[in-house]
Amino acid sequence: MDICFGVGRFGHFQASIVDMKLFYLARVSAVLWFLTPIVALLNGTVLYFETPAIYPIFETIHGPSQFNITVRIRGFEETLAFVVQDNLDITKADSRAQYVDIGGNVRDLKPLIDSTYQITKGSVWVKSNARQSWESVGWARFAVFQDEESPLFEGTFTLSSQEYQVRVQPSEGSAHKNQLVAYQTSDSETSSTEFPMGDMLCTSTTQSMLQRRQSWDESSLTDTIGDTSGCPSTRQVAHIGVATDCSYTANFDSAEAAHRNILNVVNTASVVFENSFNIMLGLRNLTISDASCPNNPSDTTAWNSPCSHGDLNWRLRQFSSWRGTIDDSNAYWTLLTGCPNPQGEVGVSWVGALCNTGSSNSYWSQSGVGANIVGRTSTEWQVFAHESAHTFGAIHDCDSSACTSGLDRSSGCCPLSDSTCDAGGQYIMNPASRMGMTRFSPCTIGNVCSGLRSGRINTRCLVDSVGQSENGNNSSSYCGNGIVEAGEACDCGQNACSSIDRQCCDSMTCQWMGGEQCSRNVPGGGGGNAGRRTETADAGDVSTWVQNHLRLVIGLSAGIGGAIVLAVVLAIIICCWRRHKSRGKLDESSLPTRDQG
Repeated sequence: MDICFGVGRFGHFQASIVDMKLFYLARVSAVLWFLTPIVALLNGTVLYFETPAIYPIFETIHGPSQFNITVRIRGFEETLAFVVQDNLDITKADSRAQYVDIGGNVRDLKPLIDSTYQITKGSVWVKSNARQSWESVGWARFAVFQDEESPLFEGTFTLSSQEYQVRVQPSEGSAHKNQLVAYQTSDSETSSTEFPMGDMLCTSTTQSMLQRRQSWDESSLTDTIGDTSGCPSTRQVAHIGVATDCSYTANFDSAEAAHRNILNVVNTASVVFENSFNIMLGLRNLTISDASCPNNPSDTTAWNSPCSHGDLNWRLRQFSSWRGTIDDSNAYWTLLTGCPNPQGEVGVSWVGALCNTGSSNSYWSQSGVGANIVGRTSTEWQVFAHESAHTFGAIHDCDSSACTSGLDRSSGCCPLSDSTCDAGGQYIMNPASRMGMTRFSPCTIGNVCSGLRSGRINTRCLVDSVGQSENGNNSSSYCGNGIVEAGEACDCGQNACSSIDRQCCDSMTCQWMGGEQCSRNVPGGGGGNAGRRTETADAGDVSTWVQNHLRLVIGLSAGIGGAIVLAVVLAIIICCWRRHKSRGKLDESSLPTRDQG
């Protein structure tokens, strides 16, 4: 990918393994020292963006398909650049959003994406005044729109493995200017807020859920951990429908604001599906209900009822019946609700019901209907991704409770590995949603891909991505295309890696993960250089050590860097002092010799 602000690429070079490791360590230390001010921002600090600018400059919002947005961070020297392009698969040309009044009548019909904004995807780059080179630090998914002379955008991006949500709010002291503010939404070490997920099949007992799961596949889930061989080799799209009930729409200042938020939720959740399964999520239909709840809900849209009428399971039953009356080819439908659940549950879904419309002639109608419910929370896109993955056949990751009950031995939950049951609550399919979950576990990836390969999951509704080039590969650069590009340490998309590398390459960031099982010098690990940067392959053990001791490395880098600066300053002072002293002292050798005679 060509980047207009001049990101350099490392060329090929010949060096000994020792030199290569020294180069790698020096580069890691330099990058970490460079990013230390950024890392200092990551403890819940709100980022205020200033002087946003778009390059190339365009007068209408629908300008070039690829462009850069640069912003300064108030109070810091760093400049952020978002290199983004239109997400061509987020909607179809015939996609429409219908706005429904309190009586259930369509009051307005609009394009899903109108002429006032663009839905984009791309990467995040950072540069400081001290260093004029750019470093890739994450991914971005934005809705970009124009505000007088300045560009505005909303959405999600990652920065040094931390997730931020960008919002637009009025500037202080001005009723006419808008301010871009980024709030940190992920902190896996300090966040304690958890939202339980509902029963995956709307059944009353765990046993019935397990019987349904095992009727599909009696093989052990550990056999396919990290195996992507069943997922598409070229990018495909699952078109979906989304509807809001009155309680969800009431959470926003306007129906249009809810509309834009939904686009961002789908656009962001699509990242983990693209990087894990090579499948994009595209929004085809959108129904936005009025913010006022009807006193007498229609029988056909009973799901749009006041919160007192039923819990999430009740809404799923009503929504599933409604979905069965719609003649479309969508992979599934999602109902977004703002109703709190007494048990704290924020989502519920049918498992493995992809491409099932629920009609009388529907394929595999016994597996449920392609429908799920997602509650409005601070982790909305993660909950949406979680329930959507259930529709693709994913089950919950194992937690301590499931491990104690032995569910891993009956394929009732997804273990971390063949030797470790508890997945540690770090992945999206954890039974409870919390901040910091930004990827699927290797077990979930293997579970879904094996279901697609075996035909256990219906895929007839999936279509080819419009972004495919003539040779079948996606023409743009991104994490998950199987090609190790600038800023990536590994990329295991398109089945480019061995099974060991697939487990250890973070599909969200395309960086190696830590842990003993992911040591880069594991015998047999790697299986060649596919999906990994060749010049760092021999230095992988250093990379793993750095990942495992990131805080120590950051501290040492900052400390050593400060010591070097102090030493240089001290050396300059001593040098100047010596020069000054030598000028004030007579050089006896230059004096005339005294006559002794």
